[in-house]
Amino acid sequence: MAADLPGSPQEPSRHPQPPQGPGPSEAAPPLSQKQKKDLLKDNFEKMKRDADELADLAKSLQEDLNKSNQNVFSLGVVDKADKIEKLAKRIKGTARGY
Repeated sequence: MAADLPGSPQEPSRHPQPPQGPGPSEAAPPLSQKQKKDLLKDNFEKMKRDADELADLAKSLQEDLNKSNQNVFSLGVVDKADKIEKLAKRIKGTARGY
């Protein structure tokens, strides 16, 4: 009957522990200069592509708003605004190195 009690040793924990990250001795080795340069170049290219997409979405959003009026509002406008926000945050995070 002790196995039926909550908190008994046979019952798995109700509060799972978060996975443990690598310890100080398991840290990734530092990047070489070439790896850093390649990473920065890749991030820059990614930001340029994201910025182009952001500009296209903003232009499309503006066109959709120009077609709308105060009584008719497309849900596509909200979707595009969400995409714009996500892209802007991604560009910002990439620029900060996240």
